Amino acid sequence: MDALSVTNGASAPQMVKTLAKCYFCVIEKDIVSKYSLSPKQVAILSCIRAQHAQDFLFTIPIDGLGQKMNHRQFRSVLCYRLTVPMFSEGGLCPSCNVHHMDIWGDHAVHCSSEVGVKFRHKLVRDILVDICSKVGIIVRKEAPMGSFRRMGMSCDLQTCYYLIGFKTKNYNAKRCRGHICSRIYSSQSTSMAISADENVVRRTANYEPTLWSYDHIQSLSSKYTLLQGEEYAARANILKNSVKMLLGEVENSVSILELVNDLQRLGIYYHFEDEIRNALEMIYYTYYKTPDKWGKMDLNLTALGFRLLRQHGYQVPQEIFQNFLDNTQNLKPHLLEETAGMLNLYEASYHAFEDETILDNARAFTTKYLKENLDKMDDHISSLVTHALEFPLHWRVPRVEAKWFIEVYEEKNGMNPILIELAKLDFNMVQAIHLEDLKQASRWWRNTNWDKKLSFARDRLVENFLWTIGFNYLPQFSHGRRTLTKVNALITTIDDIYDVFGTLDEIEQFTDATNRWDINLIEELPDYMKICFLGFYNTINEITYNTLTKKGFVILPYLKKAWGDLFKSFVVEANWYQSGHIPTLEEYLENGCISISGPVILMHVHSMTSISSTQEMMQCMELSKDIVRYSSLIFRLTDDLGTSSV
Repeated sequence: MDALSVTNGASAPQMVKTLAKCYFCVIEKDIVSKYSLSPKQVAILSCIRAQHAQDFLFTIPIDGLGQKMNHRQFRSVLCYRLTVPMFSEGGLCPSCNVHHMDIWGDHAVHCSSEVGVKFRHKLVRDILVDICSKVGIIVRKEAPMGSFRRMGMSCDLQTCYYLIGFKTKNYNAKRCRGHICSRIYSSQSTSMAISADENVVRRTANYEPTLWSYDHIQSLSSKYTLLQGEEYAARANILKNSVKMLLGEVENSVSILELVNDLQRLGIYYHFEDEIRNALEMIYYTYYKTPDKWGKMDLNLTALGFRLLRQHGYQVPQEIFQNFLDNTQNLKPHLLEETAGMLNLYEASYHAFEDETILDNARAFTTKYLKENLDKMDDHISSLVTHALEFPLHWRVPRVEAKWFIEVYEEKNGMNPILIELAKLDFNMVQAIHLEDLKQASRWWRNTNWDKKLSFARDRLVENFLWTIGFNYLPQFSHGRRTLTKVNALITTIDDIYDVFGTLDEIEQFTDATNRWDINLIEELPDYMKICFLGFYNTINEITYNTLTKKGFVILPYLKKAWGDLFKSFVVEANWYQSGHIPTLEEYLENGCISISGPVILMHVHSMTSISSTQEMMQCMELSKDIVRYSSLIFRLTDDLGTSSV
């Protein structure tokens, strides 16, 4: 049917009816032949095509259309009235299995015993909100003339593609790909909304509100803070002195390496960096420096030392494991009895460089062996192996690993009570510092007022702060965590403007204003962008000022360049989405290495290191450009894998 047959004077209900005919008469016949549907998509389609859902769209106008309603009131009406397609008429609620469903779906709105029901409700609601918005049925505005033409493709294809992201079989790619290029790492489902003070249709990602309120964060306290916990600090100093003595007394090389390994995994190594450095240097020159000493070590000593030494920058070749291989380059059979050695070899293999085939083969062999023999191990070693097989130690976040290892180490036979007491005490004392960092960042976030003025964006301050702990949890990095939390919050919010809420013209204006770094250009921006730009401008200038007072040089030109590149990459992706351009893999990765925000974050990290001059900054940037690129590439691809649909 021709969707353009709607007359110019058609009312909103008539437009809905026409669209319903298009949707149920045209799409229902062709959808299976035109698209590949997963079982989940078939189930969703079944709900949407239910008879009472069709009747609802065909005959019943939505209260409030054409009246002056704000977007929240409008969504509330739809939230209640568009629950009909979720359930079979007269059936039991699939959640509580008690109440019968009436045709209007009232119970579906109020039954909260199952998260899945709410999710399904939101999915159906947002689909139908999109259907209405595509024909111009939005707040304070009914469908204008030619509303279908502006979509750029036939209404059936556009609505269907938005519905559940089908993989097209036969339609021309140019008609479909406009929706394929939504930014991969923006996995939240989107719907359409209308600005309350202007007739601009905007997307919204329907982000859930934050779980942590400002008052809750500020109410948190710890008895381990520096002001309240003097007795804890005194006890920690006593324990640290005991550990230093222990490091000096241990003579057995394996025992020294195991102690260093325990200190690292317990998260307290930073108190003993000099002692650890001296111990590793002694072991390196005793056993690892020259090949004639390699044959004197067993597998456990070799593998554990190899990992720790490479981790600390020593050049230890993979050939050190050659003595443990037979003529076929497999591990000698008698080594299979050394479970600890096999586990340490497995962990060591993840420190391999490119083309180190001995380590690559060792990883494959030890992985297979550890999986097959897991049931034969005692409880302690079994927990270590299971943990390692999930993720190797080299891939784990140290702070999270420390909490897990403290609990495991405490159950170990022969554990050192001094180490476990210090580890627990230090964990709590450092956590108290993290808490103060979070409270300070929370006060900054509240002062921006972005959580209220930019309510379309993600309010994810706590998550952004948690990321900085993963980056560096050490107590002396407190200023860095506070700064990077602000940087991450800026990135998250501005990303939502470029990715979801802002129009193409608006984001180009915003990009121009930031590139020129001219506060006077704020008057040319829409109101919501004025708040965002000024908050961003003030925060970056504050970071610049702090760097100047602490380090003595001006970081602003480098920050402006990094942020400008980030926003340009956001604009590129927005243009891809709007134009329907499908980038090549090379195009996508080239832009994605910047849009993932790695260069911006690492530029701020540079300013927090020992760099104290503009010349040092330039040298550091030149030396680290490959590290920045490759780490950003890993960040980009890992993030895409984590948020892409299956």
